[in-house]
Amino acid sequence: MTTRKKTRFKVPINIFIDGVHFPIIDLSTGGAGVVYEGEPPEMGAVLETQIVFPHKTGNEGWMISSTVVRIDESKNLLGIEFSEDAEFKKFLLEFLAHMREQKVI
Repeated sequence: MTTRKKTRFKVPINIFIDGVHFPIIDLSTGGAGVVYEGEPPEMGAVLETQIVFPHKTGNEGWMISSTVVRIDESKNLLGIEFSEDAEFKKFLLEFLAHMREQKVI
């Protein structure tokens, strides 16, 4: 049995992988679950990922790298893990606090 290490949240963000929009399922401080169409990327593939957050200052976009860590072909679900840096993690925690203030999560 696998135990999740990070809490997952349903938040209104947009994720673009290699320029293509992927509907989000959930977000954690370490990654995200998204829905894909067509052939999924390979396990372990490193992807150029843009995330657009509705934040108190307006929409804010971040370009990061992510790695494919889970594929569920029966449900067209893809798990990606963020290649975090200190600035992105700080912003992500601030964004989640803002979502709590707005009673979204």
